[in-house]
Amino acid sequence: MSTKLHKIAIIMSKITIYVSVFCLSLTMVFATATNAQQKKLREIEIELEKGSYPVSTLFKSIENETLFNFAYLENQGLNTATVSIKKKRWDMLELLKDISKQTELSFKRIDETITVRVEKVSETIPAVQELFVDQHTITGKITDENGLGLPGATVMEQGTSNGTTTDIDGNFKLDVSPDAILEITFIGYETLTIPVGSQTVINVQMQVDTEQLEEVVVIGYGVQKKSLVTGAISSIDTEELEQLPVANVEQALQGRTSGVVVTQNSGQPGSGLSIRIRGVGTNGNSQPLYIV
Repeated sequence: MSTKLHKIAIIMSKITIYVSVFCLSLTMVFATATNAQQKKLREIEIELEKGSYPVSTLFKSIENETLFNFAYLENQGLNTATVSIKKKRWDMLELLKDISKQTELSFKRIDETITVRVEKVSETIPAVQELFVDQHTITGKITDENGLGLPGATVMEQGTSNGTTTDIDGNFKLDVSPDAILEITFIGYETLTIPVGSQTVINVQMQVDTEQLEEVVVIGYGVQKKSLVTGAISSIDTEELEQLPVANVEQALQGRTSGVVVTQNSGQPGSGLSIRIRGVGTNGNSQPLYIV
């Protein structure tokens, strides 16, 4: 009886070992497939024969060589449009961009599906977009050199069009791929690049870019380099204004800079002053624009 029990125990042990090995093999297979799915387009290489192909035929060739599937409508005319393949070895990102140049098509990759659209590429419509379903969310706060929230800072996933801007308190939220690198920019501050890795919260303090501040002029309708400004720019030292016995800003500006005429509306004490830019002969509205 004990011998039979011993044999049964050995058989059960072997079965347990086989099941464990099988599960481990499945885990390794799924892990390999997952890693393949996480590869970015520029990391996936493909070989094609040189020549001219209908776009739909080229897509089928790519599908046969990779795990990708192309999704598009039959009435998009892809059977008649042709693409010239001038070399054999490509990475997928380079190939899709080359096809886009020749056909006015744009591509959006989500995991292993590539959606095809007929639309002209522009600043707002990139040739290739790349997203992953298993993206994780990054939150954080961007602050200035004094630790105050920096509103309007740009947070981009490097190499993609995926990005956002910070809110009024400097906070942001962005879905990114696991191997993403964040690029954070703001006018007057140094650009920062931060690998995401396993982080879910990223708080960043920006540093002032002294060289950039010296090269930029802030004007009433935006920001321009000094070399590009064609209008006249005058400035008045605030320390000089503090020494003047005046009651308001208009009186302080009177006679202090060329092209600005300050006149009193009437002879009554306390009457208001008017400011005209470039003299009263200016066409249109000559009132100044005050920016605080």
